[in-house]
Amino acid sequence: TFWTHKSVVPLAQENDPVDEIVKRAHDLALKAAENGWTGPPFDPFQLAEILGFSVLPREAVRDARLVPESRQRFRIEYNPNQSKSRIRFSICHEIAHTLFPDCRDRIRNRLAKDEMGHDDWQLEMLCNRAAAELLMPTGSFANLAESELSITRLLEVRDELSVSIEALLLRFVKLANLACAVFSVSQDERSS
Repeated sequence: TFWTHKSVVPLAQENDPVDEIVKRAHDLALKAAENGWTGPPFDPFQLAEILGFSVLPREAVRDARLVPESRQRFRIEYNPNQSKSRIRFSICHEIAHTLFPDCRDRIRNRLAKDEMGHDDWQLEMLCNRAAAELLMPTGSFANLAESELSITRLLEVRDELSVSIEALLLRFVKLANLACAVFSVSQDERSS
């Protein structure tokens, strides 16, 4: 089958892992909203607090990592030298790791591309999808669909929400009332 990562396979069982992780992130955002989490913009530090997680700045951490502390508690460590939008996304990414059944098995470090095993990208991609859902929960951005379709306006919204342009464009395409698409490419350094 397509999905092979040892954390991903038990997540979805018979369901599509992308649908399952988005559903779990959506459910988590709804529960957090019931406990006082408001936005936009949605504060990942407040979300971590609602969940009972500690969040600590650590310059030695490249990006962010999730450290299991006990059966119910986690600690998120993040690099405070990253941009504000990167920190916000990284904290949500680490919270997303807790949506997987084996999240307490080990410390989860954000892996660089060259550190990934052959299927680690599956876990990281799903955590990115969940992080985007936590930063910009479905149903919270109805007015985004009505936004003027110009790069200038979208960049303004990105700054208002402190999210990456990629996350904003993906949410915009999902909500837009017109035919549009977004794609991203990067060069594979090994082939150059």
